[in-house]
Formats: sequence, structure tokens, C-alpha cells
Amino acid sequence: IYTYIMNDGYSYTFQGRSHGKAVYSDPMDRDALVNEIEELTEDRDDVRAEVTEQGVKVSLDDIHFVPDEARMLSGQNEKLRHIIEILSRYPERDILVVGHTARISSLNDGIVLSENRAQAVAAFLIESGVRRPDQVMTRGMGHREPIGDNATEEGRRMNRRVEIIILEN
Repeated sequence: IYTYIMNDGYSYTFQGRSHGKAVYSDPMDRDALVNEIEELTEDRDDVRAEVTEQGVKVSLDDIHFVPDEARMLSGQNEKLRHIIEILSRYPERDILVVGHTARISSLNDGIVLSENRAQAVAAFLIESGVRRPDQVMTRGMGHREPIGDNATEEGRRMNRRVEIIILEN
């Protein structure tokens, strides 16, 4: 019996025979990576970096989508180019793209929309060549992890975000 506990919190248990390859990366200097990201984005107030249990989280507060859709508005690809520059410095690291929505009653909990938006950002990163498909995971959180007050437009804007976690493989 094999149980794999993944960086994204999920675990998978298999019974039987298997063939596989374990890939080990050197530990990441998370604090140094946060400092590097802050230096690269010091002229931007819509990108934040912080150390997490999983690795280093890069929050993009200003990625805009068509309302109630997972299609990015024109011009958003340019904003993601800064993230591509960061990710290209750590090509061996897997990433987790997490989508968040504001609380809007017509969208239930927003899980599906936030997952689709995370997949749209992940697809852009894969198409840019900065990661292979097997290095990218996505997750939609809906409105379950707000950082702003959903009663105000400013708070809802803060809650509509995409986070990219550079994982400690």
C-alpha cells in the first residue's frame, strides 16, 4: 500500500504494484524568495509575496475577468508576465494556482467559477512555457477565504484574486 500526500493537501492511496520516480529538490530559501519577489515587484502594489506552509505564495490582486466568467479581460496577460519572470527563475518547482471570488449570492459559493479562473491562469502559464502541465495544479476556493469585507466594493475587489504558490517539492 502506497499513500502519497501532496503539497496541495490531498492524499492518494494505492494498493498493488507500481513503477515511479521520486524527484527531490533542494529546500527552498523561502525568505530569500519572498525578498526577491518584493524587489522584482516593488513598483507594483497588486502583487504580494509571503511564506506559507506549502512554499511561497504570490498573490495577484489585480487580475480582471469578464464578470461571472473565467475569461480574462484584455491586457491581463501583461500583468502575468511579471509572474512568468519570477517563475522562470525556479523552473524545477511545481506550482499551485488558487482562484478566489467575492461573495455574490447569484454564484452560490463561487467554487466552480474560482476553479475555472485558476485553470485559465494555469493554462496561460503553461502556454507561456514557464511550466509543464504536470508541474501545475489548480484549486478554486470560491468565497471561503476572504481578505476583505464583502459588504464593500473595495473588499470584494480584494477578494477577487488569484494566488500562485511556488511549492516546496
